[in-house]
Amino acid sequence: MFAVVGEHVFPFLRTLGGDGSTYAHHMKDARFTIPKASLLAQVVDLIDKVPMEDRDTKGDLYEYMLGKIASAGQNGQFRTPRHIIQLMVELMKPTAADHTKNNLPDLLARWTQRNRAERKNPRTAQSFCVPKADIAAQGYDLSLNRYKEVVHEEVAHRPPSEILKALGQLEAEIHQGMKELEGMLK
Repeated sequence: MFAVVGEHVFPFLRTLGGDGSTYAHHMKDARFTIPKASLLAQVVDLIDKVPMEDRDTKGDLYEYMLGKIASAGQNGQFRTPRHIIQLMVELMKPTAADHTKNNLPDLLARWTQRNRAERKNPRTAQSFCVPKADIAAQGYDLSLNRYKEVVHEEVAHRPPSEILKALGQLEAEIHQGMKELEGMLK
């Protein structure tokens, strides 16, 4: 496996898409830097144990790796969460023909014909629509926190003096317990 990855997979990855392709341009310097076959085997075994079915593990892993790269987020490199992708697919209902033909006008027409009730969701809902003017006013920043309204529920807390009194009682109990432990050690 070590020889196959080093001598065949990485050279193939560097040229995938043909000369002059964006992919080939970015992968031209890709190097296989795992030094030992045993380390490669350990990596493969670990990755094999990661649950990939019915979860967004690959997306989570991708997001984690982007977070480790110094330029993460500077080039629009943010992934779309799986539930948002599923919502978009359900709303647009693309077909295989749409994908192969890149039938963007048809998909846009479907988007404008979607259920009008979706547009009436409040900004406190899990999904909601934002008018284009609002997005333009934010400099086309698509960060959710720019548009989502957060409703804070009022929480009743005990008065601080009551909390401090209870903490004092706990501290006294702890101190008493420590004295008893010290007595047992003598």
